[in-house]
Amino acid sequence: MEKPDARYLKLEVQEYLRQQAIRLRQQGKTFISISEYLGVHRNTVASWWKEYERRGEDALQQYARGRQLGKGRTFERDQKK
Repeated sequence: MEKPDARYLKLEVQEYLRQQAIRLRQQGKTFISISEYLGVHRNTVASWWKEYERRGEDALQQYARGRQLGKGRTFERDQKK
């Protein structure tokens, strides 16, 4: 079965996956078993755990990626190409 690409999940779902991974790791589960359960790569779980150890709860927050709407425009809205 193919794993869904977690990058395209809603931010709330991504944050929930991170929280679940941390809780499971605190219960003594391995990175491999957590990754199989959550459907993400084991290296992803390991990097989440490493960030959690370094930054604490702040590491679990997920923010919107990419540039903000309207930033970096070359044309104004009313201009035509």
